[in-house]
Amino acid sequence: MSGQEWAELCQLDEEEFEARFARWQRVLGGADEDPSLNPVSASIPHHLLIATVFQGRDWVRDPLVMANGPEGPVPAARVLDFSDDGSPDETQLPDRMLLFSVHDLVRDTFEMVILRVVLVEEEPGRQPDPTQPVLQVPGPPPPEVRAVSAVTQRTHPVEDRPRRLPVPLPNPTFIKVHPAKSLREASPQEEALLCKAEAATTKGLEEILRSLTEPLSVTHTASQEEVRANLEKWRPAIEKELKSLKEPGVLISHFGKEARAMISGTGTTVIPLKGVFTTKAPGGPQDGLYRRKCRLVGCGNQASHIDADSLYAAGAPAELVRASLVQACKHQWSAFTCDIRSAFTQTPIPPYAARRYMLRPPRWLVELGLAEPDEYYSLGKVLYGFKEAPAWWSEHRDSKLLTAAFLGCRLEQGTSDPSLWRIMKGEELKGYLVTYVDDFLLLSDSVTARGLHQWLLEEAGWETDGLSEAKPGEPVRFLGMQLERHEDGHFSLNQESYIDELVRAYQLKGADKSKIACPKEVLMSEPESVPDSDEATVKAAQKVAGECLWLSQRTRFDISFTTAILCSRVSRDPSGALAIGKRLLCYLHQTKGFKLHLRPEPGAVPLRVFTDASFSPQGQHSYGGHIIELFGVPVVWRASRQGLIALSSAEAELIQAVEGCMFAESLLTVLEDLQVQCSTAQLLLDNTAAMAFIGGSGSQRTRHLKVRGHKIRQLLQSGWTIKHCPGEYQRADLLTKPLSAARMRFLRELLQLGEDETPEVLQEQADIPAVRATSAAPASCMSTLLALLQVCACKGDEAEPEEDRATMPIDWPWELAVLTLLVVLSTLFVWEASGAPCRRRQAPVPEIRAVTVKERRAKKLQDRVAAAIDSAVSESPTGDEGQSARRKGRNKCPPMPTEGASTASASPTVVYGGINMHLGEPRRPQESRDEVAYPSATFPPRAASSSYPRKLPTQPVAEAHN
Repeated sequence: MSGQEWAELCQLDEEEFEARFARWQRVLGGADEDPSLNPVSASIPHHLLIATVFQGRDWVRDPLVMANGPEGPVPAARVLDFSDDGSPDETQLPDRMLLFSVHDLVRDTFEMVILRVVLVEEEPGRQPDPTQPVLQVPGPPPPEVRAVSAVTQRTHPVEDRPRRLPVPLPNPTFIKVHPAKSLREASPQEEALLCKAEAATTKGLEEILRSLTEPLSVTHTASQEEVRANLEKWRPAIEKELKSLKEPGVLISHFGKEARAMISGTGTTVIPLKGVFTTKAPGGPQDGLYRRKCRLVGCGNQASHIDADSLYAAGAPAELVRASLVQACKHQWSAFTCDIRSAFTQTPIPPYAARRYMLRPPRWLVELGLAEPDEYYSLGKVLYGFKEAPAWWSEHRDSKLLTAAFLGCRLEQGTSDPSLWRIMKGEELKGYLVTYVDDFLLLSDSVTARGLHQWLLEEAGWETDGLSEAKPGEPVRFLGMQLERHEDGHFSLNQESYIDELVRAYQLKGADKSKIACPKEVLMSEPESVPDSDEATVKAAQKVAGECLWLSQRTRFDISFTTAILCSRVSRDPSGALAIGKRLLCYLHQTKGFKLHLRPEPGAVPLRVFTDASFSPQGQHSYGGHIIELFGVPVVWRASRQGLIALSSAEAELIQAVEGCMFAESLLTVLEDLQVQCSTAQLLLDNTAAMAFIGGSGSQRTRHLKVRGHKIRQLLQSGWTIKHCPGEYQRADLLTKPLSAARMRFLRELLQLGEDETPEVLQEQADIPAVRATSAAPASCMSTLLALLQVCACKGDEAEPEEDRATMPIDWPWELAVLTLLVVLSTLFVWEASGAPCRRRQAPVPEIRAVTVKERRAKKLQDRVAAAIDSAVSESPTGDEGQSARRKGRNKCPPMPTEGASTASASPTVVYGGINMHLGEPRRPQESRDEVAYPSATFPPRAASSSYPRKLPTQPVAEAHN
């Protein structure tokens, strides 16, 4: 309907709206009230529904609608505006109404397309409606092999049973074993013995087709048994397919003796033809409600010929695509893509390979009278189903491209990689052609690119799907990446659509997002003992590892380190690898819009190699990584666990530096094919010890590192340079360890990986004030600040708040309490630090010094002597015991004698070693020690436990005491 008619409908109430809206309802797939409507135009609503509900297409980025026409896919419409009133967070398919404003390119009209999506839950046991789309798991399910064991009387020994299945099984496959039952009990509908079931076949297809009242919108695959039962209905489709293969010379018929002679040839293998039968939506009014389609393929898995050399087909690596895009940006070229249709069937098979195979027609082809019983086919061109088909096509493609001549230009094939071609006009470089099987990427100006595309159509005779140009907001797909050109001429790569598919397949919700790839606790922790995992867990871990590896090798180098650990734990710890993979998917969900911008830096070194290593984070192998930049753009990167266990961080850094240089040397050969004037590179390390090894220093303990050092030293002699890179700006640090979100964001910005920044976002970031880190203030500054708080006061004038400016409310009681506390603390601090003169001095505290063992023994003996002197002074045997005498302490002088007392009575009595002695007058200085006469003494019994010395001192005790 037109926009005016939709506006009128919106003004009506609900009942009138439903009554008027019923006039516009039609079946998605082509049936319309106007029988003369073009079938391509009639299928636009169907494609809009599938692309919106099932594929989740972003109509702003990809507004073009492609539909199948009589001669292949053609542009049908362009979406100008899109509106969705349903909330996708409620259910997977909520009831909603989709509004499209489209430009019908077939009729050249503008109209409104309104789709009403209603979720209908079918009752159990009810036959599904074939006209309704069905949500299915992406990708074909694995074939199923069902086996029913029969309980019968054994007529032969067990040893006679066949040990191998009578037919080869597809790969991959799985076997479902039914419980044993008698053949009489088995129902007629149940397959007995071995039955190889087809993938995604629809049972009862003919009944579904007979019951159709509207055009079919879902593709169904018919089983072989049902096709055999209805061969006449499939005759037109089979005749059409057989004619399309015989007329171009893909299948060549041979009969009777000629066929038997070719079969008996040496090295010839007879393989069967197989038919794949499907029912699809009608391509036009002449098809009715559905159309049948048959495709004949060869069972190449039954071929006995195995030749690894004949199976290889070169494909463009991702680093070659990135390097060529950087050069295209420097030359200000555009990017174009095209795809060769039915490339294999247009390829002549080599004569030596044509004699290897003879194709046997299926029995139903003979029953239809389309083949003779003794008829066999030989191959004139490549047929789908053969392992060698990609290699045969590559040979045919290269031979054609070597003869290309258009607009005075020619193609030159690269020597380092055969998938790279230079577009040369004389000696002038006009662009590049990158091939990947049947996908072409043209990097040149629009005139040269369109001239080459015209040559592919006219001279080479290949059919293409058109030439698509990468423009701002209109990316093209190549090598699993979305390629977009920006306004300033640089290119960007992203895989947002692939990540969206992963989010949908793993049913991630809006809250399942993370700003880091994986926490360190999950990433670096390995259990000591890992329990055995089932096959389903191992396959799930392998699947998520392959998906993350595909992303990390193309555009997302920020997940390379996590992916390397994930892949290393798939076989050892599948459950742990699965946990890492789920956390990594949450990070990809958060950052699905990241793009790798290939913007060359002006004045940058042509080739820079950043290498870094993390020394033994788990106690065994070290992890290393390198990033190689071409004019400031990362084109090669790799993160892995080092195979050799390093004994130091310097050794780990040196090992990784050598590996990074090897990758840089291989990239130099690619740059020669791209005609980039570069023969040297700059190596940037952040480890000075590794740089010292490269310079030649070392010892006997580092002799094993000299070979690696000499390898880099040889490169330095040929013109390479080495430079120390601060750890903060080491790009390869992103590939060696788990980092914080802030650190990852900083390194991603250095490597030009992130979301598109619009001018509005950049202006908002410029308005935000920057905050820089401050260091801790020293103690002297803090004490000065506290002193100023004590002695100084700040006074400010009150300002009237402006009406148009928001004021900040201040809690004055709380602020006053904090200020009071600071003043008290500062007062105490200043008081203690100043050392007040009025403070009373404390008595000096005796100091105790450490003494040796000999000093302790001498001190002990001295104490015993002092105790004996005290005892002698306090007790006397002359009859003075009754008088109270003052007991002397240690090291104290005896009391002075009173007046009138005799000298004899004043002399003290000394007890030493159990002996009472009366001391005479003190010896005069001139008397000799030998002239001293000791008074008589009485010797009491000696105690057995006495520890005093046996020998008396030769010096008077009183003198020693004094």
